[in-house]
Amino acid sequence: DSYITPDVRSVEFDKYLKASMRDNDIDLQDNPNDVCFLAMIKDQVIGCITLSRESTTNEDTEILRSNYHLDNTIDFSRHRGRSQAEITSYIISPLFSRWTRYIIKEIMRLYGKTLLFHHIQEGLEPNKELLEELIPAKPRRMIQEEEDNKHPVVIEDERPLYYITKRLLSAKRTTINSRLVVVGQSIVSLVFLESILFHPHIYLPNVTIVLNSMPKAFEFSIQLKSNKSNDLNGRLSPYDADNPSYRDTRACGYIHKCTIVNGKLTDIDRVNKSLVLSDEVVLEYDLLTLCCDVEDYTSRLFPTTKGMHPLQLAKRGIFGIGSLDSDERTIQWLKNNKDNDSNIVITGFRYEILNVLGKIQSLNLDINPQRIHIFIKESFLVDLSNSFMNTVINDEINRYQYNIHANTTIKDIQLDDKQSIKGIVYSDEFSKNNSTNISCCTLITCNEKYIEKDIFTALHEAGLVYDGGLVVDENFRTNDTNIFAGGDFTRFSRIYGNIPRHNKYNGRDIGRLLALAVINQQIDPLLSNTLKSKIKESKRHILNELPELPKMILPKSITYTLPGRLKLFHSTAISKSLESISMVTGDIESDNICTIDVDYLGSIIEFICLTKVSIEERNLTSIVGLHENLLNSAVYSYDQGLVTNWISYLREDWARMLYH
Repeated sequence: DSYITPDVRSVEFDKYLKASMRDNDIDLQDNPNDVCFLAMIKDQVIGCITLSRESTTNEDTEILRSNYHLDNTIDFSRHRGRSQAEITSYIISPLFSRWTRYIIKEIMRLYGKTLLFHHIQEGLEPNKELLEELIPAKPRRMIQEEEDNKHPVVIEDERPLYYITKRLLSAKRTTINSRLVVVGQSIVSLVFLESILFHPHIYLPNVTIVLNSMPKAFEFSIQLKSNKSNDLNGRLSPYDADNPSYRDTRACGYIHKCTIVNGKLTDIDRVNKSLVLSDEVVLEYDLLTLCCDVEDYTSRLFPTTKGMHPLQLAKRGIFGIGSLDSDERTIQWLKNNKDNDSNIVITGFRYEILNVLGKIQSLNLDINPQRIHIFIKESFLVDLSNSFMNTVINDEINRYQYNIHANTTIKDIQLDDKQSIKGIVYSDEFSKNNSTNISCCTLITCNEKYIEKDIFTALHEAGLVYDGGLVVDENFRTNDTNIFAGGDFTRFSRIYGNIPRHNKYNGRDIGRLLALAVINQQIDPLLSNTLKSKIKESKRHILNELPELPKMILPKSITYTLPGRLKLFHSTAISKSLESISMVTGDIESDNICTIDVDYLGSIIEFICLTKVSIEERNLTSIVGLHENLLNSAVYSYDQGLVTNWISYLREDWARMLYH
């Protein structure tokens, strides 16, 4: 006890130290539960390491295997339970930190262990030297349990986990010191980080992620333990069901694996390889990956407000939703003006409008529905293929008495003497030459979303090609070989024809392919994939062929929050056959109305569910793209009358294997 100075002690360390003292009379060969090793040079202590076997029982190991991808690199048949332990604390003098790998090897030899785990404890700063030598365990994408299920099959663990085996001690990961900067906090950036930071053979110590604001799931403290909300989606925008959950993001432990910088991209200096954040901070890079947010920009096209900055528009009561920042500004404005009797105008895509209405209710903003005026270009606000769904949604809309202006287009915005919005000018398709005015204090637009204005200006001034979206090649590389990009704001070149922007694809697909391209092309040029790609490229050049674009296979899944606490889940395949059959369950009185479309080959191409109760959206994203035989012969079961509710059918035990 006298060897440990007070400045390195903590309550947790004292607890582990006292536990090891209780087993002090047990020889190491007899496998004590708690041990403490002192690393010494002559009589001087340079380090103190405590280990415990209490959390490595067979049951605990099964929980870890259920929560993390451990079986990819660990053969548990070669590591008995008595040969496993957990590093509970690690203190080393900075002068000798480079010997961490040797110290771990000697501890495993003396203690007779072949596998060591290390959990990052909440509220404690981890030892960086130790984390560099251990292998990070990639968290599994957990099955979403029913909301009222009090006895989940798997106990979830959201602590970041590291591990090391004797074999891995002699096969150190390759350290790549390139400065990799990732801009944005979209689903693409999170999947990209997950792919490169948990690579089994590559260690990247210089990864920086630039965020506009720190999501709570990125932080790691005891105070946040009770907050399970997922703030990775916009609060007024539709929810992307493929977004990593709060638990998944916490278990990744990004704050321990990369540097997080708060700021907004305002300039790119391609010559000196540097970024300017918020017009103040300069950040240098070797590789730059752009995964930026998008927001609606309709208001900047009106004659009165043409070219205005979103912050200027927000001060006037004009908002375009889409990004976290724009959604938060809109919510704050609505809260501050909820007692205002003036009208609120919402225009854009129909289901995005319904989502805004539903989010206003769910956030308890206490806004009178009769103040809200909805402007759409179509004849009907709801036009789903299922008549039952249309009836249920229309009943809720009529109950709240929203003012709906169908077949109309907003032409311009009117400002008062204080340059705040006082009304809009619109026309309908039957009298296009005649315009009508309506007074309002707020305008919310939710049309097609594009990149934020400041970032667009930075890209334009840097000379990056932008053609309705930031143009990237088949490897997601821009016209600058050191800048990669992926997300809702990117697209492939028009030489491939009329290919949609990447907002039509699954963000997990984009993030995975983006990470693979960056690793193969820039981070590890010795990989065989790079050599193969160069051979293919040379053949294409000789034959004058276009490069083959990466294949997107995952479905696009969106959840809309509708008025009356309804939710609309829509998952659709990227490419669909025109020939399909629809299998419908539920009616107006049911809690769920679901439709599954199957093409002529038996593949599920679309799943739509309107529900009054909570459903497991993350599980349902795995359904589209599968053959119906994998769903326990869904077509046969439906035809035989064995399926009365698709949600209940897909909650049965046999379906759990589909959601891993």
